[in-house]
Amino acid sequence: RFVGLTAESISNGVNGLVTEFGYIRNINASGAPYGQTWAVGDIIYVSPTTAGQLTNVIPVAPNAKIVVAIVINADNNFGVLLVRPTAYPQIENLSNVNISTVTGGDLLVYDGTDARWENAAQSTITAGRATNIAGGAAGSLPYQSNANTTTFLAAGFDGQVLKLASGVPTWSSSASGVLITDDTTTNAARYLTFTDATTGTESGLDVSSTKLQFNPSTGVLTSTSFTGAATGLTGTASININGTVGASTASTGAFTTLSTTGALTYGGVTLSNSVTGTGSMVLATSPTLVTPALGTPSSGTLTNCTFPTLNQNTTGSAATLTTARTLTIGSTGKTFNGSANVSWTLAEIGASALGVGQTWQNVVGSRAVSTSYQNTTGKPIQVSIRGSNGNTVQASVNNSTWVTIGIMRSASGVPMTNITAIIPNNHYYRVNGGSFEDWSELR
Repeated sequence: RFVGLTAESISNGVNGLVTEFGYIRNINASGAPYGQTWAVGDIIYVSPTTAGQLTNVIPVAPNAKIVVAIVINADNNFGVLLVRPTAYPQIENLSNVNISTVTGGDLLVYDGTDARWENAAQSTITAGRATNIAGGAAGSLPYQSNANTTTFLAAGFDGQVLKLASGVPTWSSSASGVLITDDTTTNAARYLTFTDATTGTESGLDVSSTKLQFNPSTGVLTSTSFTGAATGLTGTASININGTVGASTASTGAFTTLSTTGALTYGGVTLSNSVTGTGSMVLATSPTLVTPALGTPSSGTLTNCTFPTLNQNTTGSAATLTTARTLTIGSTGKTFNGSANVSWTLAEIGASALGVGQTWQNVVGSRAVSTSYQNTTGKPIQVSIRGSNGNTVQASVNNSTWVTIGIMRSASGVPMTNITAIIPNNHYYRVNGGSFEDWSELR
């Protein structure tokens, strides 16, 4: 208990003055007697460590906190304190608090029935439940990403488990199983994942490599190299071999038999599965053939070949031609296969000759200068034209490119001259220049 400050020195058993409220003057109020430095306005407390001592440091619970005075003047000789004792009550001394048998960890709870605060063990308290945490979506999990900072982890997928990655919670595939889907459409490289364990439980997947790739869309598995016996492989395979196949010497490690159910491509040459014969592969440029059986070649150039003696007659006539041919003289064609001679009569030969079956005809009434005409009789015709000096007679195979085959030149005193020409079948002909007087044709 605290009553007040003595205003003078008092010996044991002797009465003296004690100030309960008011000023005490002309004392050392600098704090030096207590090993401290006081200043005007400091609150002075009963020392919690030394009986009868004062301090300007607030006592810490469970020490009693009793205010003694306020420094009015902090002088060494003429110091002044205003005494006003004030004791801070302990919680159990409050009128609406009932504390009994306190145990570490007790909580102060309000008893609504008795209308007071009481101490209670944590085990007897039923905590309420939070109904919502602001900022979280449905299914998300809150965690402290930093001090005083709550972050939400979005909901994962069925079968995933919660793991830590660098101290941050994250969803991961369960170690007991991985969800598998059949992907046959993704046209991009996918990489196989490897582990360094062959037994036990693998807690995480290790590494992938771009040197081994798989394309789900095409079904192609690509690797920089393959090793091993490759026994037991079935199906059709396309193999691109770069470098040495087998050993560097033919005696060990090299292929002795290469069998395929499809086709093998080597150096741009495709070999079918019906390859026959023995020996080395022969390519296109400067090959050396050793006793080949060529069968029946359909074509080829044998300019530099040496031919052996054929097992047949090399003189005489062939009995027949494999395919008959047609021989044509004039307009008469006859079939020849070698089984008999063929011949033509003079009538057959002359049927297309000039003058055979033809007569001279006067066509002057149906002809004009600078107009082209075509011989469509099926055989040559002869034209005879008499016209003005300088007229030209021209012929053409296509009615476009013309060739001059005669020019009319008159002698002195003769106004016109004559030109005669043979026009082949289907050729065109015309007269250019002045007028003409006669135009006859043998047709």
